[in-house]
Amino acid sequence: SSLLLSVGLADVRAGMRLGVDEASWIPTVYNMALVFMGILSVHLGTIFGHRKILLVASVVSATAFLLAPLAATRLQLMFLLSVAGLGVGTFYPLILSYLLKALPLPLAVFGLAVYVSDVLVPAYLGNWIEGIISNYFNWCWIFWTPALVIPFVFVFVYFGIPRAKVNYGGERPNFAASGNTSGIATSIAENSSITTPSTNRKMFSTMMNSHT
Repeated sequence: SSLLLSVGLADVRAGMRLGVDEASWIPTVYNMALVFMGILSVHLGTIFGHRKILLVASVVSATAFLLAPLAATRLQLMFLLSVAGLGVGTFYPLILSYLLKALPLPLAVFGLAVYVSDVLVPAYLGNWIEGIISNYFNWCWIFWTPALVIPFVFVFVYFGIPRAKVNYGGERPNFAASGNTSGIATSIAENSSITTPSTNRKMFSTMMNSHT
């Protein structure tokens, strides 16, 4: 979804009548939310369980992608994409960590290979899917395509990951550590936004204006 959004950004710009600098913040917000939750989700998974986090995240992210093309303003679209990024950000770390725990060591290598292929294959299919969308559909399908795929994640998690047993006699979750983890995740997410084209242009224009 991140690659599809980046490749199809020109179609989103045309559909919402946005400038280059305005539209460049759209994938930035999504990627920042994805990076933030990708770091925080592992800690949340240890507290609430992988299954609960993934089920809620799949519903939230699919709903956000479904509503994204209906946004009337750029701020509404950025809000929906940030919510979608928070949901999608839980998929890779939680699913991978569960596979490594649940599979026997000889099969864990194959689970890791499936995970890596899921990261690499979309990189080659992104341009192809965007070409089909731009030729036969409209820009809304840039967001509706992930919304149609994510329900499969819900089904796989619902039937594939068993319910976690509640240990009432165990240690209480350390919620204080969540604050430290979220602080680190926020810092990394903010640093990731510095590398975006829109931020670089704003920094460059600020530097130029300061010398004039």
